[in-house]
Amino acid sequence: MDVLREGPRTVISCPPEYNLTQTVRVEYDRARAGSPLPADYFFLTELVNVTQSFWRRSAPNVRRAQELANRLELGKQRHRIAGYWFSRLPDFELAEGTLDGYYVGIPEVVGRFDFRIGGKILEFKTKTVPDISLSDVTSLYLNDLEQLAFYAALSVDSPVNNTLCFLGSGSPYSASMRAFNVRILDHTRIRTEIQSRIDLLKRKLAAHDPTGLPGCPYHHDMCEFRAGTCSCDTDSPAALGSILRWLEITHDPTAEAALSATRSSTEIVPQVWNVRDLLLPRQRYHGQWDYEQSPDFVPYLPSAAKDAAVALLSSSIRRAGLAVDSQERNDIYSRGDAEVVCSRNFLRAHVPGEGAEPIPVPYIVRGSTLSSIGGPPSGYHRAELALICGRTGHTAGVIALAYPEIPGAPVLMFLVKFDRGRLTRFYNEAKGQLRSAIQNGDPTTLPACPDAFMSSCPFAGCECRRELAQLPSP
Repeated sequence: MDVLREGPRTVISCPPEYNLTQTVRVEYDRARAGSPLPADYFFLTELVNVTQSFWRRSAPNVRRAQELANRLELGKQRHRIAGYWFSRLPDFELAEGTLDGYYVGIPEVVGRFDFRIGGKILEFKTKTVPDISLSDVTSLYLNDLEQLAFYAALSVDSPVNNTLCFLGSGSPYSASMRAFNVRILDHTRIRTEIQSRIDLLKRKLAAHDPTGLPGCPYHHDMCEFRAGTCSCDTDSPAALGSILRWLEITHDPTAEAALSATRSSTEIVPQVWNVRDLLLPRQRYHGQWDYEQSPDFVPYLPSAAKDAAVALLSSSIRRAGLAVDSQERNDIYSRGDAEVVCSRNFLRAHVPGEGAEPIPVPYIVRGSTLSSIGGPPSGYHRAELALICGRTGHTAGVIALAYPEIPGAPVLMFLVKFDRGRLTRFYNEAKGQLRSAIQNGDPTTLPACPDAFMSSCPFAGCECRRELAQLPSP
């Protein structure tokens, strides 16, 4: 079954919802205060290592070492498993939350943290060493510490206490898990540091000159630029730890016990999939069995401008009072299919045929690169929402689209209704075909990825490219 083709066929209707749009637009415009969006954005992770970011923007075609690509792919799998563990905590709030520096006076940066649990940001890191100590955090893993502190500083509510969680080498179900509390003593000072790194990186990129950038701390750890591209061998050592004076880092045995306990109680899981796995099942298959990097791999470069618009729209939905609270969100989510992990975003909307009162329905917030508004959301987004609704047991949901390429940066909300029978069959078949392919070791039974996703597929064993090469010439 072609998920991207069959998903939209489960849709009964998909009209713009102008009442929702107007409610959200008021908050969206108020947040922007009528000012234009910045011409360029940086991802927060770029500011943690400005030297590597300079070279990634200046030399985007340099390929990562195979060993590093394998390590990163393994880390993604462990993040997926950890998401399943942590989502079962009673105070779990959000996974992969997007932050926009616009709200804290730094409009040129966006970030995406791992988890929010009990009002704290939790960053999850996997390492190739058996265990991690407090001294390791403040010496070997300062980049991870800075990243978490930057996320806290970028958050409007300025969380004071946050968690840095490490998983050591070995099986994810038995590897050492360590948790550290990171207390932010001065959010304002950290925001000033973020802005100074933005200014530094902008100047160096504009001048095409890396002179004066600090030496990259990962230069000798399989960095793809170390073989003659960068000059980190002769540059000054990385100026890490500059924000340590504004942090207080301690071992957190309470958080460690809670995280370890939820891992132990949920460790026997035959498969844990997310919605993207079902949308692009061949990539999920190869991510499990094939870590060899394709020579044709071109890393996907996300649009920071689109991420910023999505973050602004997401915040506007919450500020408009449409989103359900964390307790109700978790209750709704817990009643769904535990085999698939998805976002926990629900808002209240009037759904025709569902009574006079608004009811909670899933919603997704996405950015469009279109230069004009017209027509329904893409088939990909409709299939994505269909899978989320299939997972949560809903027959209606909302797609919120931001259009950062259009003057005025408009937004539009779509209310999508599904046929329950078709939706249920579609969802079960999407899971069934992936499960069967993995069990039988045969990815050819899965639908090929769309052409737009092939160049950004990292796997050498990709069946899509092989099948495309075998097609007769037109």
